[in-house]
This record gives sequence, C-alpha cells and structure tokens, in this order.
Amino acid sequence: QAHVLNLINTIGSISINPSDMKMVFRLMNPESAIFRTQNMKLLLDITNSLSVRTGPDSYFAFFGPDSGMRLPPFPKNWPAGEGWSWAGWIRADTWEDHSFPSWCPCLFHLSNDDGGTIAVFFSARTLILQIGTSKKSKPTVIKMKYEFKEKAWYHVCVSHLYHFIRRSEISLFVNGELIQTQPLAYPKFEKPLTENFIATNRNPKQH
Repeated sequence: QAHVLNLINTIGSISINPSDMKMVFRLMNPESAIFRTQNMKLLLDITNSLSVRTGPDSYFAFFGPDSGMRLPPFPKNWPAGEGWSWAGWIRADTWEDHSFPSWCPCLFHLSNDDGGTIAVFFSARTLILQIGTSKKSKPTVIKMKYEFKEKAWYHVCVSHLYHFIRRSEISLFVNGELIQTQPLAYPKFEKPLTENFIATNRNPKQH
C-alpha cells in the first residue's frame, strides 16, 4: 500500500489536475487495506505535500559563460509609469567557475551604446544591482544583503518604484519575503536599451 501512496505523491509533485487525481482514487478499492487507520496519516501527509513547490514546474538550464536569452530592444520611454519589476525562479549549481575568472551570472542585463545600464548580477553568493544613465556619470552600485546557497531554488523579485514627491525605492524580495529596500533615483535614458539579456553569464563591469 505504501508504494501506491508514494506513486500518488510522485505524480502529484510533477503535474496532475483534479480530474486525474480523482481517477487515481477511483482505481483503488475503498474497502482495501490501504484505507486502514494506520495508513490514513500517510495518505493525508502525501495529499498535503502535493501543494508544496520548491521550484518551478518548468525552467531553462544555462551552461557556459555566454549562455542565456537575448531580448529585443526596449522602447525609448522604458522604464516608464510607476516602476518596473523583474521576478523569476533561479538556481545555481555553483557560484564559482575557475575556468572563467570574470564570471558574473546575471539575472538580467539591459544596456545601450550611450552607457545606459540596468543590471542585476551575482558576485559570489550575493546580488549586485548596477544602474547607469550615461557614460558621463558614474553608475550606482548596490550590494543586496542576502546570501544565496548552491543547489537551491529561490524565487527572486527586484522592484523599482517611482515616487514623484519622495525618493524612489529599489526592493529585493526572496521567496516572498522583503529582504531589502533603499532609496534609489529612478533612471531616465536618452537612448533606448538595445543590448538586453536574461540569465547570461556576462560581466556588467565589462560594459
């Protein structure tokens, strides 16, 4: 009976809809020993675990210093409105690559040929935010106060809110928890961001 319950746990943790789950239960005989008292707690534990997620249902795997996704050019007025946010699941098997000393894996890296940059990348186990509006001004660099572990899934959200009267703010959320918020001027670019990447192992310091 334990093997049947473990089967339910396995298929539920992958992907199954309510109708399929009901079909699985219909295949079992309600009068069989599987529903004896000693097995009910195990059945309830497995059912409860079906809603637990430690990572995404699907994801991209990137390997090598230039792996990632390239995005199309952004509109000239981006970022506009009340703010911008980036959110997604991340996982790293290692934070060190001795074969590529300048390795700085990015969550995303947006830039133009005028020095405009918005980049969030890893340095060792921490996130670094870099924003620059032109080649004439020094970019702002913020080190986020959170250390990521290897071989663990994290849901990360970086949010930059624009405020008209008071100072704009940048915030970091990890697994739904607010980790850090601090004032940061909202960027305005003279040229559109045309060199845009997600999850590339590109070093923003080289741009």
